[in-house]
Amino acid sequence: MGADGTAGIKNLDLKKQTYIIAQDQSTCTVYGMPKAIAMTGLVSEVVPLKDIAEQITKNVGVH
Repeated sequence: MGADGTAGIKNLDLKKQTYIIAQDQSTCTVYGMPKAIAMTGLVSEVVPLKDIAEQITKNVGVH
């Protein structure tokens, strides 16, 4: 738990334009991974857990 996804996000961002959605701190049990990715500056949007699925759908063009 922590920053294990950060290297993958950085690598993905180097290869193609990526829209990153992170969970907000107020809805996290542990804010480790979303915080680590937010600190990279690569996060496009920070939303509550309940809104993540809707934002994914919105950003991949499925309505």
